[in-house]
Amino acid sequence: MRKRLKRVSFIFVIFYMISLMINIFTSVSAAGEEYRAYIKELDREPCIYIEDPGVGSEKISYCYNQTLKYPENFDSQYKVYYTRQEGYLNSNDPLTDEYGEVAKQKIATVLKYGYPLNATDLMSRYYDYLTDGQFMKVTQELIWAITFKDYRELDPYSPDGNYYEALYYNELLKLAETNKFQQVNLKLVGNLKFTNKGSYYSTDRLIIDSTDNVEGEVIITNLPSNMTVKKWGTGEVLDGKPIAFRTEFYIESKTQPDTSFKLRFNYKFSELKFYFYKHSRGGEATKKYQSLIRAELSDTKLEEPFEVGSDNIIKPIETGGVILNKKDSQSKGVLSGAVFKLQDSTGVDIKTGITTDINGQIRVDNLPLGSYKFIETQAPTGYKLDNTPINFTITSGQTAALQVEKLNVAIPGSVILTKKDSQSKSPLKGAVFKVQDSTGKDIQVGLTTDINGQIRVDNLAPGSYKFIETKAPDGYKIDTTPLVFNIIIGQTVPLTIEKTNTAIPGSVVLTKKDSQTNNVLQGAIFKLQDSAGVDIKTGLTTDGSGQIRVDNLAPGNYKFIETQAPAGYKLDSTPLNFTIAIGQTTDLQVEKFNDPKSVDFKITKVEKGSGNLLKGAEFELASATNPTVPLKFTYSSVSKKYERNDAGSSKLSVADADSSFTIGNLECGDYILKETKSPSGYKKGKDIYIHISVNQSYYKIGEDGVNVSLSKDTSLNLYQLKVENEKGFILPGTGGSGVNNIYKVSIGLLLLVSMAMFIYYILILKKDGYEKWGKNH
Repeated sequence: MRKRLKRVSFIFVIFYMISLMINIFTSVSAAGEEYRAYIKELDREPCIYIEDPGVGSEKISYCYNQTLKYPENFDSQYKVYYTRQEGYLNSNDPLTDEYGEVAKQKIATVLKYGYPLNATDLMSRYYDYLTDGQFMKVTQELIWAITFKDYRELDPYSPDGNYYEALYYNELLKLAETNKFQQVNLKLVGNLKFTNKGSYYSTDRLIIDSTDNVEGEVIITNLPSNMTVKKWGTGEVLDGKPIAFRTEFYIESKTQPDTSFKLRFNYKFSELKFYFYKHSRGGEATKKYQSLIRAELSDTKLEEPFEVGSDNIIKPIETGGVILNKKDSQSKGVLSGAVFKLQDSTGVDIKTGITTDINGQIRVDNLPLGSYKFIETQAPTGYKLDNTPINFTITSGQTAALQVEKLNVAIPGSVILTKKDSQSKSPLKGAVFKVQDSTGKDIQVGLTTDINGQIRVDNLAPGSYKFIETKAPDGYKIDTTPLVFNIIIGQTVPLTIEKTNTAIPGSVVLTKKDSQTNNVLQGAIFKLQDSAGVDIKTGLTTDGSGQIRVDNLAPGNYKFIETQAPAGYKLDSTPLNFTIAIGQTTDLQVEKFNDPKSVDFKITKVEKGSGNLLKGAEFELASATNPTVPLKFTYSSVSKKYERNDAGSSKLSVADADSSFTIGNLECGDYILKETKSPSGYKKGKDIYIHISVNQSYYKIGEDGVNVSLSKDTSLNLYQLKVENEKGFILPGTGGSGVNNIYKVSIGLLLLVSMAMFIYYILILKKDGYEKWGKNH
């Protein structure tokens, strides 16, 4: 009993483990891509980590709702998993939805300047006093303060706090209270005034710096063509190049600038990318886990415009934005890869080499008020260049990006349709088509395939089209199924497509005949093959008319092959080739002849009644179809038989030994046996009509005689016939024997009869004469 319980328990455990594994696998699969979060100590401070293989093996993260539960410890049995969403400052995300845009901007500042990004190197002031764990703790506490809207400076001298942590906290808070984290307070060191240097005018040494000690760079955007920016000390030309903060430079001008001249430049800084993590599964079922956030500086550079005048005060410029939408002129689909330059109202290039993205757009922000124009310098692949300027104006108070549109005409393409036979793949001339667009509208009609079976259509705008056959080539079935094709953008060679036609099928009639008599033969069996030797039909049998009819044959080459001959005939498997021609309207007639099978035929001469053998008879054998022309033979001393030979003799002689002769390999058929010489003292027999087949043969004496079956020795393939003769006189000259004796006897008898008649005549005449004479006398 215990063994049985142990066995049942073991099976139960196994099933439980399998079900648990299935549940785990199912839950992981259902959740999609997930990231594990956990708590580990960082310099004795609890820190949240995310395992994120997409950006690194392990990243520090923060939570923004202190009332919810942290992820579990790293070595806890409760593993906690999160899904990830990416975003930027100007995108919608969970943080914006829950706490609003202002809170998000402040948190963005904290993430950028706090631990671990430290964009302004603020932490360097406290490296001697704070650990990484303390920097992380202060950053997290300030994020909580912002989400709870309870952020204020800390008292560094509070007995409950840490002096240096409070100082670091307060500096981060000051940065967070900036309206937008990317804004910066810029200052110009030096004087933007030009001094006459004789042949040119020049400023003194200039430096652009940030009052917030941030890193960045500027690009001057409105430098006139008569001015040049150079690096102080080296004279390196910096026109159009980024100038890093705290770089010393000066400006030279060929002419004296107007006192109202203002230098404009764009401040460039790295965009902040957010990673939001939302709890998806795992952990303790009764707990609600916090959402997480972290940030990284991306490679994307953002810009903000500033200007500075003779007062040396750097001020932000009121700006607006513009979005150029590039589209196909027909489909209105968006076009990526178009390259433009942006010019101001005087024709000066503001930006060059700007390219439409995957959405067909170019977005330019921070444009000072004024008139501008986009000019296309490179069309999208497959489109015609259109360098007509797109003029637009940025106006004061603009709250949304201005939308402008530029259409491009695609370079047309070509198509070549080739019409072919469905079987032979040979080109077909004379097929007529029309071309329709995707709406079913006729574009071209009456297009006819040439001698190469082709139609070429040029100047087709990219899009979907279809060929429709309106007339088939002669001898072929029409196929009106649309042949759809697409002209794609950027197509440089003609599109080649193919349409096949099925030829109108034809028929063939095979007639099977006897090679000797030309009579039709029933019961021959054939198979039909194509030109490749593949069986098309099998078991085809000739009917009572000796025929086989096969319909619905596609034009091409075929062959009949005999698989079984008619009864009594030799099999001839030589292929009977024939061709069904294109456009064939009547049945093709073909013939196949068979030679009859042959047997040996033995004729023995006997006396009627007694059956005694008779010598000296001679015969001739003729075909029943040509009875007046006897067949010719030669006698083989080897086989002891007569064999057919047209160069031989028609005489068939009975041998003396056994009063018989044998004809070898006599083909099945109908014959007439004529006795041309009878044995001596015997009458000639009547003509004998003989029918010979492989298995059943018979004969009759005389044309009106009764059929008599012939016996066959199957072991020898031999039929035998005994020809009887009756005794009788034979007149001279008839060819019989004993002519001289009979002639003598006949003469004697004739003399005796003549003499008796003479005596009788004399006696009667004399008697009558005496009586008449006596009466008269």
